[in-house]
Amino acid sequence: MSRSLGYELNGTNRQSWGGKAVEVQKVRLTPATFKRPDWTLQVNGHKAAAKFLGVG
Repeated sequence: MSRSLGYELNGTNRQSWGGKAVEVQKVRLTPATFKRPDWTLQVNGHKAAAKFLGVG
């Protein structure tokens, strides 16, 4: 999904996650590499989630 939108690999580093050292892959997206999708993002259930979280 990320690559299809134009994200590019941008190195790796090691971080502690849950008490273990893991390799984290970094990506970047620039205006020049961004590929606008031909679909429209829709979010369902956000009102109930916001109410549950007390943010809306």
